[in-house]
Amino acid sequence: PADGATLNEQQVWLAWSRPGNIASYHLQVARDPVFTKDLQNIKGIVTDNYNYQTDLSPGEYYWRVSGTGINGIASPFSQPRRFVITEPTSEN
Repeated sequence: PADGATLNEQQVWLAWSRPGNIASYHLQVARDPVFTKDLQNIKGIVTDNYNYQTDLSPGEYYWRVSGTGINGIASPFSQPRRFVITEPTSEN
């Protein structure tokens, strides 16, 4: 999602630009901008996106990504991005 997006779905698709010579990515998702609260580390992603297969709870999330080159050297993490998942609405 775009930075600051508000979503009404719990399964989120995250995508980023792919610079050359990247072998894999390390994605971090947390409930705070300093990545300490409910931190999720997802390593070894070989595409430039990640699709959550499980529902995320409503609330505010921050995410960032780092790439590891074919030489084994990891880049610094990207600037954090933010999204909000709203409470699901009940349909009558």
